[in-house]
Amino acid sequence: MRVHVGRTQFWFLLATILFVWIPAVGLAAGTITGLVTDMNNQPIGDLRVEAQSALCFQGAYLGSSVTNANGQYVININDVPAGGVYVRVNSNALNYVSVWHGGDIDCNSALPVLI
Repeated sequence: MRVHVGRTQFWFLLATILFVWIPAVGLAAGTITGLVTDMNNQPIGDLRVEAQSALCFQGAYLGSSVTNANGQYVININDVPAGGVYVRVNSNALNYVSVWHGGDIDCNSALPVLI
């Protein structure tokens, strides 16, 4: 996804979800993996990626990860919600903005990563 905010602030967030069904306890466990890059397709390290069960911080916190030097992240989730997972790159660096999966800075416009 590509988002333009302000002068030159772009993000890519690619998410893939892998799921494992655990019948003994009736819970779906999963892993979200992805890549965060800048507008030049260069990886961005040291950014927090967060997973939540609902829009705008109204649901449960499901987990987070920090991107490595290659821009990659992995979030393991023990109990995946039926409606999908909302993923946000939370910028802790200058010249970048926080972006939700779907490419928007507004949490109300975020798209769930569907199961």
